[in-house]
Amino acid sequence: SPLLLLPLALVLLPAFTQLRLRGAILLSTAAAAGIAVIYQNVDPWLVMLDMAIGYQRPINHPQLQLLFGGGFLSMLKPMLTVFLSGALPPLLGELGVLVRYQDFLGRLARKTYPFVPALVSGILTSAIGCSQTLAVFMQAPLLDKVYPAGRNEQKALAIANTSIVLTALVPWNIAMAVPLAILGASYKSGLFAFYLYLLPLVVLVVEGLRHERLTTI
Repeated sequence: SPLLLLPLALVLLPAFTQLRLRGAILLSTAAAAGIAVIYQNVDPWLVMLDMAIGYQRPINHPQLQLLFGGGFLSMLKPMLTVFLSGALPPLLGELGVLVRYQDFLGRLARKTYPFVPALVSGILTSAIGCSQTLAVFMQAPLLDKVYPAGRNEQKALAIANTSIVLTALVPWNIAMAVPLAILGASYKSGLFAFYLYLLPLVVLVVEGLRHERLTTI
């Protein structure tokens, strides 16, 4: 029934209206619960249980089992990770911890080419950042001596080709942990996320060839 698309449509409202994402999520959840109880005749207690501990039914079908999981409890760990890691970048900045790493990446860029330190810092921040947003915020200042003022576009592109995609390959990063928690899948699923690791590798090779050609000229 087209009515089942209503929760999805409500989630998309912030893209077209001034409704905040939080409000859209609440509306979508309420709509989904209402449809389950009124239209699909699901017991209200079972709906509340699904929202708390995740969707689970006695269905022995591998594709339908992809719908299993979710629930508020599965989100507690990612939410706690984001909460605790949010203070990390300003703390490191105040302590002056980043200076030595900025210097190291600057020297590495001079010995190789800029994307090499971008990839190194992308792996590092993805591993310790715990979220994609935090990894990006941490990587940006680390690359200040690799991409100085006036090269912001190149820095943004380097970040897009490193930490933006690499975070989803780190099992304890919420970029990977949340989808796996929802699907109930293993972290080994990352082996099949070819785009996420082939993109930085291809860029590494292409940038290396370009640097070698410019050096030769």
